Amino acid sequence: EKIGESWEVSDYGSNPSVVKNGPYRGQTLRDLLQQFTTQLVGKLAWANSPGRFPLLIKFLDASERLSLQVHPDDQYARQHEGGQSGKTEAWYIIAAPPGAQLICGVSQNTSPQRFAEAVRDGNLEGHLYPVAVSPGDVIFLPAGRVHAVGENICLYEVQQTSDLTYRLWDWGRPRELHLEKGLAAIDFHFVPDPKVEGIEISIGDNSKKYLIACRFFTVELLTVRTSFQEICDGRSFHILTVLEGEGKIFFSNGRQDIRRGESILVPATTGTYKLTASVSLRILKSYVPDLRQDIILPLRDLGKSDEQICALGGQGKTNDIAPLLVGR
Repeated sequence: EKIGESWEVSDYGSNPSVVKNGPYRGQTLRDLLQQFTTQLVGKLAWANSPGRFPLLIKFLDASERLSLQVHPDDQYARQHEGGQSGKTEAWYIIAAPPGAQLICGVSQNTSPQRFAEAVRDGNLEGHLYPVAVSPGDVIFLPAGRVHAVGENICLYEVQQTSDLTYRLWDWGRPRELHLEKGLAAIDFHFVPDPKVEGIEISIGDNSKKYLIACRFFTVELLTVRTSFQEICDGRSFHILTVLEGEGKIFFSNGRQDIRRGESILVPATTGTYKLTASVSLRILKSYVPDLRQDIILPLRDLGKSDEQICALGGQGKTNDIAPLLVGR
């Protein structure tokens, strides 16, 4: 059986994650959320998304090209989808063959009218923006940006907790389309480079790379060769997804083995915890940030320029960092 999509950490609809071990084994993430609220999620994360777990983490493994889609923003979703949240997301490319491409945005000078006509005529190719990708690339997909995963690409996806998807085209496959809502949700601003370069810093034998940051989530890549200390200070949980290696996570009242392919939810009130590697670890860490406290100030202290820091928010009007960089 082909498994194309794995929801690693989820509190969406009828598909909540289930605790694997420990005293809460068998309970769902929703059960824990009801019992512990801000202890689990964090005060900042809960304030940003009251009543729900704010992020959904996935693996996508596409053996063939996936449908062309767009997701609405919060404002459109609340008005037209019964108060649901919109869907901003980002992709980290885990595996891709030479020459791999995906679709990210519309081509330059494409107007809403011309795009709508092309959808109805089934002749969209010239209105889409293909992007070549390799393992390690990071793609930002703010709500409104047209996109499609290319064939034989495996990726990690972090997104707002939402499954609102408007399918615009499916390359001739007979599936339901959502053209009216989809066309209303598209952002037609051309973005020449949707990739985000990131900022890497060395910490002894280890490293941390800030991959992307917006008001909904931040993603970092941790490379742990010996041991690495982190802290959940009560503002947000951390989600750790192990891409390579194996080791342990130590916290105040215990420890847990970790290995490739696993995702770990670290509660917001955990405090200091430590990662150790028995085989060099590469871990994606996702959380809900305070952009000034978690991104801007620490990177300024390390000598990074505001231009470098701003680039973590991606190109275009959806950059959440840029407005915070006015003045120091």
